[in-house]
Amino acid sequence: MATWIWAILAVGAVAVLVVVVLGLVRARRRRGLRRQFGPEYDRTLDRAGSKSGAEAELAGRAERRRDFEVRSLPPGARRSYAVAWQDSFFVRWIARFRRGAGVHGRTARRGRRSRTVRAEGRGTQTEAQAR
Repeated sequence: MATWIWAILAVGAVAVLVVVVLGLVRARRRRGLRRQFGPEYDRTLDRAGSKSGAEAELAGRAERRRDFEVRSLPPGARRSYAVAWQDSFFVRWIARFRRGAGVHGRTARRGRRSRTVRAEGRGTQTEAQAR
């Protein structure tokens, strides 16, 4: 075989090897980001519209996170922050629940009145009218 054929085969083999290695590196990076960010990976992917854009954004976040100096809290401070967070979480949850119950109650009353009006138009009696 001629030397130029061996050269073309060698260049082709190197090109295939480079493509395979790049694919493996990207897959490894993707798995690492998915493992690190969990459901946030999918949300960022939906927002960004492309895998490369989402992965670049998440990689940027991870890089910024590495720049922070993260220190452990003393056990007493950790407990007090945990209690404060739980208290504020439950207070907000109860307030949302009450607002939701109020909306539901108003909606239910409004629905009952509208059924009464429709029923009056047909000449029938509803439970609300019978009381």
